[in-house]
Amino acid sequence: FGRLSIVAPIVNMLILWILPWIMAIGFFTVLVSFVFKPVALILSWIAWIGMEYIVVIVRWFAQLRFAAVDVRFPLWVMIILYGGMIFVVVKKFKGS
Repeated sequence: FGRLSIVAPIVNMLILWILPWIMAIGFFTVLVSFVFKPVALILSWIAWIGMEYIVVIVRWFAQLRFAAVDVRFPLWVMIILYGGMIFVVVKKFKGS
C-alpha cells in the first residue's frame, strides 16, 4: 500500500516458471507420504530447493534501492481506479 514495485515484472518472470513444479512436487509428496514417508521426505527437499530459489530471488531484488517507489493517491482516486477495474472485469465476463 502506497508503494509501486518497479522490479516486479522481472522477478515474476524469474520465478513463475518454477511455481507449477513446486506445486506438483508438493502434491505428489503428500500422496507419497501416505505410502512411504522417506521418499516423501526426499521429495519435500526438492520442493524446498525450489521455494528457496524464490526467496533468494525476491530478497535480492527487494534490496535494490530502486525496487519500489512511493505512490500516494487520495482515497477518492483509488476508489475510482479500483471501481473502474472492477467495472471492466465484470463487463468483460458478462459479455462472454
